Amino acid sequence: MTSRRPRPAGSRAAFGALLAVLALLTLAPSATATPPAPRTPPVEGVVTLRSEANGKYVVPELDWPFNTNGTLRARNDGVDDRTGFDMVALGGDTYAFRSTANGRYVSAELDWPFNTNGTLRARADGVGPWERYQRVPLANGRFALRAANGKYVTVELSWPFNTVATLRARADSIGPAETFL
Repeated sequence: MTSRRPRPAGSRAAFGALLAVLALLTLAPSATATPPAPRTPPVEGVVTLRSEANGKYVVPELDWPFNTNGTLRARNDGVDDRTGFDMVALGGDTYAFRSTANGRYVSAELDWPFNTNGTLRARADGVGPWERYQRVPLANGRFALRAANGKYVTVELSWPFNTVATLRARADSIGPAETFL
């Protein structure tokens, strides 16, 4: 009959701990590993946005100061180097829009206070929840945009002075101010 040598106390726990450490070292990414390149969503093409309510093209206000820089307004009479947006397909009917004027994605500013909440601005370096818009097709090639807060993008024609025609995600239904050509 063969006798077994007794194991030292705690050897089973130590062996388990050693296996856990080895598993972590095997699964942990190397400090020298190159992270994968960020995936660039496919661009469907360059589009312009023209408001049905006032007939004007949407542009980012790139000369505005501080946190208002890049605010989108429907104020241009024609197409120029500021009116283009890369329409980036995110799957299904969801898109991001990147301004060709400054290379930034359009965000719905959902943390702004009071009546500025939901203001659209070309300011993001990448696509997050605030940069996603559902394109809602309407008759005759027209469409509306629904932002991350579930509200439709509207052109604020009643706002005063230089803020008139600012785009903001705030409408519950679609009318001329929420329709784009």
